[in-house]
Amino acid sequence: MVARIAGPRFAAASLSNPVEEAGGDEPLFDPGSSTFEADVGREPALNLTGTTYVEQTQPQTEPGAAARPELAAFLAAHPEVVTGQDLVVYAGRHGPTLYELCAQLHIDPLAVETGRAGLVLSELVDAPRSRLQLPDTVEEAAQFAIAQVSKSKDCGPASLAMALAAAGQLPSGMEPQQQIDYARALMHSQPGATDLRIEQVTLDNGLTVPQLSASDEETWLSSVAGGARRTKTGGVQRLGVDALNASLASGEPVVLYGEIASRWVDNFPGGYNPEGLNHMVAVLGRQGQLYLVADPLANGEVVAMSLAQLQEFNPQLDFVSVATAA
Repeated sequence: MVARIAGPRFAAASLSNPVEEAGGDEPLFDPGSSTFEADVGREPALNLTGTTYVEQTQPQTEPGAAARPELAAFLAAHPEVVTGQDLVVYAGRHGPTLYELCAQLHIDPLAVETGRAGLVLSELVDAPRSRLQLPDTVEEAAQFAIAQVSKSKDCGPASLAMALAAAGQLPSGMEPQQQIDYARALMHSQPGATDLRIEQVTLDNGLTVPQLSASDEETWLSSVAGGARRTKTGGVQRLGVDALNASLASGEPVVLYGEIASRWVDNFPGGYNPEGLNHMVAVLGRQGQLYLVADPLANGEVVAMSLAQLQEFNPQLDFVSVATAA
């Protein structure tokens, strides 16, 4: 089953490199009648050493309501789970996987894994929660679509730009190619060794953003992760369907690495401009059990795909998650 819509004709194109983490399919913890949704308001916040304005999301909650009612319900039902280490043990013994369980409880699995016994879970119940509602239709996802320029190698930067936009982390006022060059600049900005070709460009709206025009240079999944980390919004390399579902459930769009094959191209009836073999795309949300895929080679088209279709691109599902700002 494929749902589709033609998105805006934007601009970007080419490569990437795989990485780590895994999981299998297991039933999720059911928090009962707890609701998972939160109204989201937006306010500007300075980012990237003060040079760029980025829209960050701050969830709105009812006065007196717990920020994580699902976590409160889980801890009440399982008094033996007190710390992050206890949660790791619980997931190992009973399932679901730690990533899926943390997604349902709206807590960061990496914080649990690193905090372990030092992380008291009850302290997170009322801690502020940042969770962006990702697109759940092709129409909503299409507003973030960017189509790469033919013969370029911009697929990594274009996919990162789409993920940043869906995460509310892309500065406003940029033309499509500027969005790509902004993402590429992030990917090349190493501490103490920033690419000298990066320019600071002032947009018509007064914002100053870094730009790197190098569409003939290949990029890799590791550099996408680095670029996302430089917005201070994540950039974690992960692997597997459990981790993918957990990232999307937590409001984190992802950049997925894979290879272009004829069956992949057939998913895009609106036209496709294949460039080489290795490639990157953005997964911007889910429509039910389908994944909302924005491929920068697909002329701005967003397609809702099944897991089987997505695994035609990469059976292992190597990806980078892009989190919303805390």
